[in-house]
Amino acid sequence: MTKIIFLVIVLFSSIFASEEVLERDFRTEYLTFLAYTYAERFLDFQGRGLNRTRVAVGANLKISKIMDFETYYLHQVSNCTNVPTDKAVGSRLKFIS
Repeated sequence: MTKIIFLVIVLFSSIFASEEVLERDFRTEYLTFLAYTYAERFLDFQGRGLNRTRVAVGANLKISKIMDFETYYLHQVSNCTNVPTDKAVGSRLKFIS
């Protein structure tokens, strides 16, 4: 199953944010995991130079009925001098209620 999500958020400080998500479920005999990628764009209309673009890829591995393990790589592109170019690798253990 592949789904595409378009999310548009307008925050209180005149920042426009949009997110495009592409997800795909994979199942094997023993494993279930979800691979995803997304791109996020932040536009600041007040001229503070906070524009940025983030791109990420990751996967959620289903460990049990109540537990997921997520790992991801995120890259933030600097669109101006006030926002640094960053790279992050992360993981988290999620408990689902």
